[in-house]
Amino acid sequence: MLGIERKITDWIRRYYFIIFWIFAFIAGLKLRKMGLEFVSSDFQNYLQPWYDTMKANTGFKGLVLDFYTYYIPYMCLIAIATYFESLDYMLYLKVISVMAELVCACFGGICAYRLLKDKKEGKLYAAIAFAIIWLSPTTIMNGAFWGQCDYIYTAFIFVSIWAMLREKYRLAFVFLGIAFAFKLQAIFILPAYVIYYFCSRKFPITRFLYIPLCYLIGGLPAILEGKSIKDTYGIYVTQSHGFGQLSMNIPNIYRFLTDEGYNFFYSWGVAATMLIFCILAGMVFYRDYRIDERIFLIMCAVSAGICCMFLPEMHERYSVLFIMLSYLYFIVYDRRKVILAGILDGIATITYCHCLYGLDLIEHYKVFAVINLLILFYMIVETVIVCNKKKAGISA
Repeated sequence: MLGIERKITDWIRRYYFIIFWIFAFIAGLKLRKMGLEFVSSDFQNYLQPWYDTMKANTGFKGLVLDFYTYYIPYMCLIAIATYFESLDYMLYLKVISVMAELVCACFGGICAYRLLKDKKEGKLYAAIAFAIIWLSPTTIMNGAFWGQCDYIYTAFIFVSIWAMLREKYRLAFVFLGIAFAFKLQAIFILPAYVIYYFCSRKFPITRFLYIPLCYLIGGLPAILEGKSIKDTYGIYVTQSHGFGQLSMNIPNIYRFLTDEGYNFFYSWGVAATMLIFCILAGMVFYRDYRIDERIFLIMCAVSAGICCMFLPEMHERYSVLFIMLSYLYFIVYDRRKVILAGILDGIATITYCHCLYGLDLIEHYKVFAVINLLILFYMIVETVIVCNKKKAGISA
């Protein structure tokens, strides 16, 4: 082997993981470029009219009106766009979402590196975690094609989880609060944090106050423009109960029920979800489990999954947190089972295609719901098994 050839091969071997990250990043950008000009029905029916109304009311002054259902921080991003005449508004929103997806993928990789004890192995699987999250079809379709913002709050949650793993609890709750200020669905992860608090006792309960504090701060731009406190801080109340559908294109337990009993099943669903969390928490407290990094991560995934599968009025997009946390958990701790996260991702992709392209496989949603519920059940059982092994001093 020639000297120059040896140097090149040595350089590639040394920096292979960085090269892998770069190629995955470029591939993700190429795939996203295909969807930047795609106009979704959500953009036509909501995001574009919101922009037009904000622009007609001089940007931020439009925050005082009651025409939107998203919380104030995201509406501020729309308001900013109204001040730039030549700005491609749809591209602007999609770029913001893509940037959030990149942050989410990067912190997924960083968390994987942090969790793996063997740092050489950590580099490899950190790169794989980044690539899988960044190149996931639901990730690509959510922002670049759909123009949705689900990865904004998901990215902040991933940063929060990273901070929790580093035991930087104040920072963790600040980022969780920011996530909540962007989307109500950030609370899907909250039960895992509550259980971690009671089991670890590593931080004061006052850290949870950062969540409502960030929410209150997030509403200030609208209040400063003259919107009432009730209308500003009551947006999430309107969001949580008002569509009249038990399941909004997500294959969950409500695929086996009908919307005719909406009011009854809505109340039943919320109560059942709370009961499930109470049972899980009670089991953890009764057995006096100690929560380590692995248990915390799978509890975060399970918490998001329970909310998606048992709460009423869930959209298909709300499963992204469950899917991405499942990927991260299986990549780090049980790689033979990563296919389970892939199945969740595949089912979600089908539901995305229904919204974006009219792909009609709704007759199969009950089957998809059973698969989703079985995978969630497996992960709950996995949580219990890992907890028992941890308590018994057995390597999980």
